[in-house]
Amino acid sequence: MLTWAWVTRLQLQAALRGLVLTAVLMPTPYERVLTLAFAQRPGEAAAVRLVYECARYSNLLLVGPDDAVLAAAHQVRRRTAGLAAPLACDVCGATGHTF
Repeated sequence: MLTWAWVTRLQLQAALRGLVLTAVLMPTPYERVLTLAFAQRPGEAAAVRLVYECARYSNLLLVGPDDAVLAAAHQVRRRTAGLAAPLACDVCGATGHTF
């Protein structure tokens, strides 16, 4: 039986194959978000980014070059996504993401 952890692991392996880590970013000091950028070669634009949200409900997001979320370790259900006020996304600036 495949679980979300296995699906995410397989997606990460497929997405990161052949890429190198080119940057480790923390948007602002004391921010609970860490971004790892991966590209074909050092100095090139990031092909994908791995965004780690460290909070009570941590999450790991695989983000494409167009800021689209390709995979998420913790999938938020539509009925629970509306419980919190929509905030601007740290990755792309949009509001109201549901995975």
